Parts: sequence; structure tokens; C-alpha cells
Amino acid sequence: MAEIGKIFSGLDPEITEVLLEKLIPRDFEESETVFSEGDPADALFLIEEGEVSISREGQILGVLGPGEILGELALFEQATRSATARCHSANCHLKALSAAEFETVLSSCADSGAAIYRQMLSSCFRRLSTMNRYFVSTVRAGTLASQPSPLSQTAPELLSILVQQIPSVHFAALLLSNPHTADLEVSFEVGLPPEMIPEEGILADDPIVTALSRSVDPHEQKIGDHFGFFFPINPDRTLLGSLLLGSSLSSQAAPLRREDRLLAETISRLLTLTFQRHLRQEEEANRERLERSRGSGY
Repeated sequence: MAEIGKIFSGLDPEITEVLLEKLIPRDFEESETVFSEGDPADALFLIEEGEVSISREGQILGVLGPGEILGELALFEQATRSATARCHSANCHLKALSAAEFETVLSSCADSGAAIYRQMLSSCFRRLSTMNRYFVSTVRAGTLASQPSPLSQTAPELLSILVQQIPSVHFAALLLSNPHTADLEVSFEVGLPPEMIPEEGILADDPIVTALSRSVDPHEQKIGDHFGFFFPINPDRTLLGSLLLGSSLSSQAAPLRREDRLLAETISRLLTLTFQRHLRQEEEANRERLERSRGSGY
């Protein structure tokens, strides 16, 4: 309730108490829909615990967390929902305020109504700015990944997007398992500190790093003087390695925000698709060479 209380900060305590009493608890499980695009706008929601994704036509635009509001714009416009909201975590605990109660509160006290509008508009502008940055970055990344460019060109460009767009990330690298030696190698990198790359290109023998880089789930881990965020690269469900994002501990960089993590997960999926295409191209090239060698009699 503390996070929700922040939304009504600045209001008269008595009015805040009335507002909190009018909130109706709503619980959702992972991937469960809160509301769908085109639904009537009959309530706004405040997130108490968990995360909620906002999407339009299947494209995720952003992820909201505790203390944030969703669904308020449709109430202002008295229109249908312009996007779909789904629980993006294991569980979501929300509080709903019906359209009728919302109108009652706004009309009961002009000063409080104006303060609520200011809070919601501020929240809305921040959210739109974040969603716009995420959308532009994902469109750019998707365009790069769909091009028939060689892997050696596409991978560094995708890594560069992450370093440029996520303030807390100072370097990015692809750590891939060598299919012949099983060594974990730095295949592509942007801004990776030299001390993290041995002469052979194999990541320093750190069992924790090796284990995390071969995990099927995202992880965070301290690596020497740096902090690393690992996202799996897993073409055809055969784990190949990880996308590593890192920051210097001395920089006091903030941890990955929800929208940053979402962008990293999106680009890790695009890298997976890029690797799948690359592997198919290699298989086709090998098949063609084999057929040519058979045709030549060797």
C-alpha cells in the first residue's frame, strides 16, 4: 500500500484515505489479461506488487511496476482501451478504481481533482517517453536483425543499441560456447574491458560466469570490478551462450530498469533468431558443397 500511497502524495490526508478505501483489490497470475485493446474503459488500475506489460497489436510497448498507474487515459477520453495489459510477473496485485468513483472524487473537490490530474499526467508523460524510446530501439533492432547481413555485422550493431540506449550499461558482449572445445568465447563485443578478454578470446576461467552464461534464465552477477547481466542465447532450444551486459562497480550505475531489461530480452531474442538464420545458412552452404563434391566424383 505504501507504493500506491505515493500516487496520492500531496493530497489532503482525509481525501487520500477516502481514495484508498475506494480501491478494489484485483489479483492476476502470470500472462493473465488485465484488460484488452478495445474493451470499455470502466476503471483505472494502480500496481501494488508485480509488473504489468502494455502491448498493442501484439507488440509490447513497455512494462510498468509498483506505484504506477495504468488505464487512466481511456477514462479521461471516455473511450475504449487503446492497448492490452497483462501480468508480466509471477503474480500481480493491483488496486482498481472504477470510472464512477473516479468521477466522484474529481468532482467532489476541485483542488484534489487538479492534484490527481497533475500526478497522472506526470506519470503518463514519463511512461510515453519510456515507451517511445523502447519502441524506436526495438524497431531499429528488428530492422537490423531482418536484414540478410552477415552475423559479423549484425551482432555488433545490436550490441551497440544496448550500450547506447541503456544508461547503466557500459559494455556488451556475446559469450558463445565453442562446439568443438566447449570453451566460452567472446565472439562479439562492444566496449568490453581488455582485462576481461584473454589472448585466446576465451573468457577468464570463472566457474560462476561460465555457469550463468549457460543458464536458460536471465541472471545478475558481480564479475571482478564489474556487474554483469546475463540473457540466454538459445537457438533451437540448444543453449549456445549468453548476451552479457555490464557496468563498472565504481560508476555507481543503477541496476537495469524494467524497460531496459525488456529491451535486453527483446534483443537477445533477435540475436537468437539471427543465429538461427546464420546456422541455417551454414547448413545450406555445407549441403551445397557436399553435393558439388559428390558431383565432381571426389
